[in-house]
Amino acid sequence: MKFIYLILALPIIFISCNTTDKKTTPVIANSHQVNGMNYMKSNQSFDDTYQTLKTTLSNNPAIKIIAEVDHSANAGNSNIELNPAKLILFGNPKLGSPLMLENQQAGLDLPQRILVFQDSNKDVYLAYNNSTFLSQRHGLTSEETTLDKISNALAMLTKKASNSTAMESDDTQTTLNEGIITTVSKQDFDATYTTLKNTIENNPALRIFTELDHQANAQNTDIELRPTRVIIFGNPNLGSPLMDSSPTTALDLPQKMLVYENELGEVKISYNSTDFLTNRHHLKDTEKSIDKISKALQKIANTAAGL
Repeated sequence: MKFIYLILALPIIFISCNTTDKKTTPVIANSHQVNGMNYMKSNQSFDDTYQTLKTTLSNNPAIKIIAEVDHSANAGNSNIELNPAKLILFGNPKLGSPLMLENQQAGLDLPQRILVFQDSNKDVYLAYNNSTFLSQRHGLTSEETTLDKISNALAMLTKKASNSTAMESDDTQTTLNEGIITTVSKQDFDATYTTLKNTIENNPALRIFTELDHQANAQNTDIELRPTRVIIFGNPNLGSPLMDSSPTTALDLPQKMLVYENELGEVKISYNSTDFLTNRHHLKDTEKSIDKISKALQKIANTAAGL
């Protein structure tokens, strides 16, 4: 099944809102400040915020919801208690494909994702990666118009769901390739991806949430993209303690691995380092889980690469 994965400029219906609703200036605790993340405090309950977001996405014919992840429910299945946290992945290839045409590695941060979470004070927030983060991390310089459209659309989406206005984190500087580990495969593209998928499927502790064939989706928009696929998977036993330490970590979970073939014919596997998660989300007292995750990701990548 082919999925659609990056948001198109939203229709005018997203701009409308109930002008009688009370507006407040969004406030967020310093512990929730995350590099490259936009956020807003919702004026609705957790359930209403998430349902409004999902309904708004569902009602836009240009958008496809790819997957939903209920982090708190997954944690509960592992006997770990988390505050409510849900992630929704969605998009449209007409905007995502040009970004990956410039740099396939951008596929690691696609599709778009919005996190709805409740913190320890029972305040509800929405959060998402802003377009500056996407641009700086992957060196995207020729798609400014596309990035502007993405930025405006995400702001309107979250404004409607929260009845509030998005704000940027105080720290908005991201370096090129920040937190990305890349392994060069000894196998061809198909063998690398098949080995990666089989390795994950054969591990009873892991669950695949979704897969995306970015190349196939690009072809549906008449864009010729080299082989590029991403697989999103996780282990709540290891991920839940990270989200317990910092709820914004749920924006970067489940884990994901990108497999792509570049212009030189090299096949590469890219994924987020655990140092990236630790530093970006200010994790504390999570060394045990982080160490296990780091070793597991390296082993999975090396196996897929035939090393």
